[in-house]
Amino acid sequence: RSIGFHFCPTCGCVAAWRARVPARGLDSTLAYLVIEQPDAAAAAGLRADELFEETGRDALREPDRWWHYYRSSWLSQRDRHDDAVAAMLAARALDLPGDASMTGDSERHELAAHGALSRATLWQRGRHRTIAGLHADAGYTALQQGDLDLARRYAASALRWSADARADEPAGVWSTRARVTLEQASNTALLIEPASELARGDMSRGSLDAQGLYEVLERHSEGDAREPMLALRARYPDSTLVEIMAQTWFAPEDFDEGARARGRALLAAYPGNMLVATATLPALYRAGELDRVKQAVAEARDRDPEHPWIDQLALPEDVLGARARTPAWVRSPEPFDEQLAREGAHHEQDSWRRHARVHDSVELFLPARYEPGKGRELLSVDGYKVLFARESRASRCVGDACIEPSLELWRASGLTVHWTRAVELPGGAAIEAVASGPEQLLYLLVIPSGGNLFTLTAGGRAAQFTRHLGLLDALRDGLRPLDLVQGSQAAELLRVNSPPQTWPSDQDRVQARLELAALRRRVQGGEAPPSGCPLSAFSRAGERALPVPTRADLLLDAFLAAPTTTERRALLECAAPTEPAAARLALVSLLSESPSIHDYGRQAARAHPQQVIAESLLVLRGEPAPAVSAADFLSRQSDLPEHGLAQVLVALEPSAAQRLWVSAVNGPDERQRLAALAAGFVRAAVVDDAALRSLTERPGTTRDAALGLLAVRLDQPENAARARAVLEGVVRGDDLASPEAARALAIWLSRRVDPQDRALLAALARPRRAPRTPARAETGESKRDEPRDEPRDEPRDEPRDDAVVPSAPAPLGGETLQRVAQDHAKALALVRRHRGHPEALGEPEEDDEDARAIRWARRALARSGDAEATEVEAAPRGRRSAQQLATAPLAALLPGSDWTFARVANPGLFVSSVTALLGRVELGSAVGSLPLPTIARELVKSQGWELLTDEGGLDLARPIECASPDGLGASSFVCVATVADRERALSVLGRRAFDGDAGLAMPLNVGPSAGFVPALLVLTPTLLRLYLDGYWDEDDEDDEAEDDVVGPPPRTLRERVRTRRSLAGQTLDYYALVDITGARAVVDRELYLFAGDRLLVFSGADVAREVLAPPKDGVAPFAAFPAFKRLAGSWAEGASLQALLRDADFPVDENAVAVEVALGAAGARVRYSFTDKSEVREGSQSSSFADVVPESPVSKVSLTISRDTRELLDSLRDELDPAAKSKKSKKKKKNKSKSKSKSTPKSTSATSRA
Repeated sequence: RSIGFHFCPTCGCVAAWRARVPARGLDSTLAYLVIEQPDAAAAAGLRADELFEETGRDALREPDRWWHYYRSSWLSQRDRHDDAVAAMLAARALDLPGDASMTGDSERHELAAHGALSRATLWQRGRHRTIAGLHADAGYTALQQGDLDLARRYAASALRWSADARADEPAGVWSTRARVTLEQASNTALLIEPASELARGDMSRGSLDAQGLYEVLERHSEGDAREPMLALRARYPDSTLVEIMAQTWFAPEDFDEGARARGRALLAAYPGNMLVATATLPALYRAGELDRVKQAVAEARDRDPEHPWIDQLALPEDVLGARARTPAWVRSPEPFDEQLAREGAHHEQDSWRRHARVHDSVELFLPARYEPGKGRELLSVDGYKVLFARESRASRCVGDACIEPSLELWRASGLTVHWTRAVELPGGAAIEAVASGPEQLLYLLVIPSGGNLFTLTAGGRAAQFTRHLGLLDALRDGLRPLDLVQGSQAAELLRVNSPPQTWPSDQDRVQARLELAALRRRVQGGEAPPSGCPLSAFSRAGERALPVPTRADLLLDAFLAAPTTTERRALLECAAPTEPAAARLALVSLLSESPSIHDYGRQAARAHPQQVIAESLLVLRGEPAPAVSAADFLSRQSDLPEHGLAQVLVALEPSAAQRLWVSAVNGPDERQRLAALAAGFVRAAVVDDAALRSLTERPGTTRDAALGLLAVRLDQPENAARARAVLEGVVRGDDLASPEAARALAIWLSRRVDPQDRALLAALARPRRAPRTPARAETGESKRDEPRDEPRDEPRDEPRDDAVVPSAPAPLGGETLQRVAQDHAKALALVRRHRGHPEALGEPEEDDEDARAIRWARRALARSGDAEATEVEAAPRGRRSAQQLATAPLAALLPGSDWTFARVANPGLFVSSVTALLGRVELGSAVGSLPLPTIARELVKSQGWELLTDEGGLDLARPIECASPDGLGASSFVCVATVADRERALSVLGRRAFDGDAGLAMPLNVGPSAGFVPALLVLTPTLLRLYLDGYWDEDDEDDEAEDDVVGPPPRTLRERVRTRRSLAGQTLDYYALVDITGARAVVDRELYLFAGDRLLVFSGADVAREVLAPPKDGVAPFAAFPAFKRLAGSWAEGASLQALLRDADFPVDENAVAVEVALGAAGARVRYSFTDKSEVREGSQSSSFADVVPESPVSKVSLTISRDTRELLDSLRDELDPAAKSKKSKKKKKNKSKSKSKSTPKSTSATSRA
């Protein structure tokens, strides 16, 4: 045009225009012709009115501003000035010169005052990537100003240009950004039509003014408009457009019944209006109104079957029907796997990089081109997003229950969940799901591991999702917990605690993980674990062979990443414990819960002590962070101690252990110092004498010095002298902050009965002021470690059975030390009196007030050479044969007759029968809905009776027999059971609670009181009340204890220790829990002996010696006891509990009573057996015990249950109901407040029948 224009009538332009042949610029070219060269146009048969009027109905199809410009001239020539102005505005809107445009979005607000001219001058081609976007924005702006017809014309043009753009250009040509921009333009244009319909109605009714129309559309375009929309909704309560626009931004909780009612009304008033449908249908779907939703969808399809918003409704496909955009391969797992294999096949060829997120306890391997973020958004690539989260597995969910909460949220938001499944991934057992929505595909992976839930979510549009399936495949293979064996921080510290040049490559790391996963899948498929090392890197030869340090690092790395014990055990095949490659496995295997892996670690620790010492000081410090993702984390007792530094010290050779002990005691970490001191109570040889001497000479270390001295015993003169020096410093006032430590040292020193200690003890007993000690320091003794007056002489290198430091509650100089000083003086007098004729000093009676002084004197005489004055252990009596220990009944192994004996013929049947029996107990209405079997199972778990479950490793169809020496009760016992799985049984025993027995001593704990079983069942409501009161009162006591604490809490430490011990010619496993509180130490231990398929459990060394050694000459076994043979001869097999009680106070023949409780379908049958030779009274109506027993011994009891008890029962129901656990804390506070009320509660009656 700039060089002139020549029109050729024969070129066919007019014919093409009349035939509607698409050609860019054709309309504007002919418009120029009819205005600038009218003669040429007439010669071609083209008239101006034909061009402008007919084409005017479809004017905005052509974007060129020149057509509108020439049409404006033509209209002006005909005095149609209003139309001419509109045409000129359209021309300016399509292509404006730069100096006439307003480029800032802030000027949009001026449109309200300047109207159409300002709107026209705003738009410029440079701010739009597509013509469709230009028209859509122009239409939206026109809608804001109430120019509804022009807005609809722009919207129609935008939709046509959007469709033309998609048809003209192949999908691959468009960039992602251009496609998104085009879709945004289409959605804006699609909004204009239904919004215009609503706005027209509102403005005609006067429920919305121009200002409100502008504001509601402006707020909607800004995003995150919930709060502004709620404010506009309040200002225009009758406006349909405002209501619908507000509902599009509603949160689910905003859709109350009022909002849903208005939505229903609008659906009825505007059938097929897609804006109304989009805003209201998801909420009605969530409310369960499926029929109404389906009807509305059908009406929308009738109005416009091809409307793109129908498929974009936030509704699942079971309402909308299958979406065409959803690929077929996502709808079921098998095609998904095939597509994943095709798209993900290349990722194994990529280089891998390992990324560890310690705070999230997770590691992942990704191809090197990806760099994960540090927050919740793990990756964002070309619109494809990957999110990660770690949550607590507080619900203890299993399988689909772990993924269901996320799926419920997906379904509520209108997504279609196509499938879920359990899958075994290299990171462990997992659950995955695939879902689709209007515009996206989503993948969800949940890995439940121990106490953690690891959740990975990936999603994007279908094309993006498909394009990044290789990344998804890498994520599935490369994601795993970081804290499977150690806490995440400790695990990473161990990995980097070697020179970087020895670290294995990330490719070797991931290959090792994939090989272990393949081994796990084979074992889960029923194959036996293969022999040999499972890592291919260890079989490389020549130049590709890994150096030994790298092998060691790779073994450690793979061990820490292995999810199962099977995989970790297989790794031990890669290096013998004494080989250099096993050095880095030594510590982590030593601390393993698995008994067989622990045995490997014990050997490796002794072979590589320096490595173990360095790593122990590095990671075993401060409060231990448990391996929360470990498979057994949720099955452990909540207060189960960890294996820590004490375990390491006990396992090392004495010289290495002493080096570690010195570093720990003199180091800055408080926990390491306490663990080192605690280890001395299990194995005194770990204590370094020079370091102990330095500790006792250091000012202000009374507690540490006391623990160190008491661990190595005060029998040695040098240690006794050190103890005196420490106590003399206390008397001088050097360290009054540790009165409990001074008391402990004084008590142990007094047992030496040394005359030179008399003055010191008297000085300590004098009243004095001392700082108040925290209330928590005065805790109770272990039930199985009651303090002895003097431990037996044992080799220095053997574990201590009776290493208990007694704790007295009196303040320094109080009654406790006064009594100690008095008993010490009495013992001194007895020693002087009986020296030379010690036989006159006999064994004291238990109730003798001088019993302690007599025992001290007897032992002092024994130490001085008068061994005949006390009973000392005779020479070893030999050893029992392995055959005898493996087959003989327990009663045949017990020497003498002074035993309480208990037996369960079929433990598995007994436990299940008790549970079933409780389920048949008839309760009154007030408590009738309580699930008693569930309570029974929970009590079994809470009591730590894990051995009596199917996972305990015992053969529960074979008897369990227990016995206890008379007078000691269940605190001293021996039990015998049959083992089905040694590894599992020993693992369970290693997890027993402090003061617990893992359930094996259940016959002994329950048997002597078995006769009370009927009464226990009858009084079930009362017992529940006691149980509940105890449950809640425990919390109250904790609260009060916290209020009473003054000053810092006492130092505490509790750790588990495992070692071996030789007794009576047998090698036993020695498992102990060591507890230190302040200056008080308690060792709770058990010893285990496996003989054939039998397990013998001993509460301590004394009982073990009695049972494992042959009896003394002339001592018959318990099985030969006449009362045992007579009373136990009629015991039945099956679900029965039997016990034989011995007590000198029994008024029966031979002081023995047998009790048997047999459980059956009808209830519990109890039988007492004993011989009664008492004479029948003259004139008595009954001649025997049997005559007074009723024929039908069924008892009933009625009692009242107060309102607060009923509320406690309700709380128990909530505790046992997983759905109500979230309300527990609220109910607990409520019950506490009501239980303390002094008002008289109302009562209801409840009846229990057993």
